[in-house]
Amino acid sequence: HGPASRHVDWASKPRGKDDRTAAGKGFDFRFDQRAGVSWTLGPSGQPARSQSPSNAVELQVCAGCHARREQFSDNAIDVRRYYDAFRTARLEPRLYYPDGQQRDEVFDHGSFLQSKMHAAGVTCSDCHNPHSGKLRETGNGVCAQCHPADRFDVPAHHHHASGSAGAKCAACHMPTTVYMGVDARHDHSIRIPRPDRSQSMASPNACAHCHSDKPAAWASETLKKWYQSPKGGAQTFADAFDLGDRGAPGAQEALIRVAEDASLSGLVRASAVARLARFPSPRVLRVIASLLQANDPEVRSAAIAAMAGLDATLRKDLLAPLLRDATRLVRMDAARELSGDAEAKLSPEDRQHFDNALAEYIAAQSFNAERPEALANLADLHRRRGMLEAARNELLEALAVDRSFIPAAIGLADLERAKGDERAAEDVLRRSLANNPKSGPLLHALGLGLVRQKRMDEAIASLAEAAKVAPENARFSYVFAVATHGKGNHTEAIDILKRALDRHPYDRDILTALISYQIEAREIRAALAHAELLLRLEPERSDLGQLIANLRRRL
Repeated sequence: HGPASRHVDWASKPRGKDDRTAAGKGFDFRFDQRAGVSWTLGPSGQPARSQSPSNAVELQVCAGCHARREQFSDNAIDVRRYYDAFRTARLEPRLYYPDGQQRDEVFDHGSFLQSKMHAAGVTCSDCHNPHSGKLRETGNGVCAQCHPADRFDVPAHHHHASGSAGAKCAACHMPTTVYMGVDARHDHSIRIPRPDRSQSMASPNACAHCHSDKPAAWASETLKKWYQSPKGGAQTFADAFDLGDRGAPGAQEALIRVAEDASLSGLVRASAVARLARFPSPRVLRVIASLLQANDPEVRSAAIAAMAGLDATLRKDLLAPLLRDATRLVRMDAARELSGDAEAKLSPEDRQHFDNALAEYIAAQSFNAERPEALANLADLHRRRGMLEAARNELLEALAVDRSFIPAAIGLADLERAKGDERAAEDVLRRSLANNPKSGPLLHALGLGLVRQKRMDEAIASLAEAAKVAPENARFSYVFAVATHGKGNHTEAIDILKRALDRHPYDRDILTALISYQIEAREIRAALAHAELLLRLEPERSDLGQLIANLRRRL
C-alpha cells in the first residue's frame, strides 16, 4: 500500500473524525481489483469475470516477493510499478520445463502468468487472504468459489473416490515440488495434466505424484479413456519451447507464433523472443523489431536484448525511441544495448535521454553491487564504452567478492588480450582454474588463448578437456573439432563432430563443419544427409539448395 505512517495516523483517530476518504485510509494506493466484481458461469460453462481488471497493481505488488526476479530498486513507488524495480526471470530451461512447469525454485508469479486463471482476470486475493496469506476457503472450497462443486468436485470429473488424495483439485492441477527439503511449492500455472508431454518432452505430470509405479504412457491412456475430448490446457507454447530448446526443425515458425500471440502473457512471449534470438534470420529480425512496440514491457525488454548483435546504426534507429519508455526496465535495457558504438550516433535530444537511462542502469547495478554479477555487468558496460581501466577495476572487485566467479576471470583475461598480452591473459585464466579446475568455460578460454600463441598441442589438450567436462556446451566440441582438423587430424575431427552431433542433433555449427569435412573426406552420402537436415533447419538459405544439388550429382 505504500508508506504506512499516514495509515497509522488515520487508524489512531477517533471514529467519525477522519478527514480522509474512508476508502483511502491514509494509504498512497489500494488494491481494488476485486471491488464490485462477481463471477458467473459463461455460455461454455466456464466462470467469467463480470468486468476486466482495470490494472495489475495487486498482482505486480505481490510479485515483488512471490517471483523469481532481479531487484534493482527498493523505492516504494518503484516497487508498486514493478517494472521500475524488478526484472522477472523468464521461462528458461534451467528454471522451467518446456511446458512451463516449475523446475527450479521459481516461487509463484512466473507460473501464474501462464495460467488460464490469470488470462481470465483472477487475482491473488481471489484465492488468498492478502493479510494472512491463507486460502479463503479450505480444501476444494477455494476452487468451488468459481467452479461449481456439483460439476467439478465429483467422481465424474476427477475419477477418484470423493475425499481421497486424488480428488483434491490441487493434486491434479497444482502439483507440488519440494525445494531445499522443506518447502512443498504448488505450481501456480494451474494446468490440465498432460502425461503425453512427459513422453514427448520429459516434463513432469501430476499423475506420477501418486502413481509413481506407472509410466507416463499408462497415465496418457487412462486420461483418454476418462475424457473423450480432452482439453490441451492453457500452455499452448509448450511444443514451440521444446523445439526452440532443442533447436529442432520448425522452431523458428513455432516461436514466432508464440511471440506474436497477444492473447498470451508478456512473460511467455518474452521467453519466446529470447529463444528466437538464437535463430537469426531476416524474418526473425523483422518480427523482433516489430515487438519493440509491444504493449507489454516484458516483450519490449526481450526484444531489446535480441538486438545485441546488430549494426550500430540499426540499433540506434530501432532502440533510441525506447529511451523514453514509460518503464525503467525498458529504458535502461535500451541504454545498455546502445552504449558504445551506437551511442555516438545519437541525436543531441536522444543523447539526453540516453544519459538519463544509462544512469538508471548504473544505479540498478550499484543497487546489487554486493553480487559479482552486477559488478561484471558494470565492467561490460565500461568495456563497451572504451573505459578499459574502469572495466578492469570492476572485474577485480567482482573477483574480490567471489574469487570463483568465472565470468569475471574470463572478462579480465579478455582485457589483457585486448592489450596484446596473451601471457597475462593466460595467467589470469590459470589462477581461476586453480579454484575451478573442472570449468568448461575457463578451459575453453585457455585453449583459445593457447591457439593464438600457436601452442597447438597444449591448446588442443585444453579444448579437449573443456569438451569433456562440459558436453552440454555444443560450442566447446565444435571448436575442439576445428582445432583438431587444423592440426591435420581430419578423421579424428569428423569423429569428434559425430559424437557431438549425437548430443546436439540440430546444432548449426556442428552440422556445417561436418558437411565440409565429410566432403573433403569424400563421404558424400553422409555430407548430403547433413546438408539436407541443415536446410530443414534454415530453409531461407539458398546456398544450401545449391550445395545439395551438387552433392546429389556426385553420388
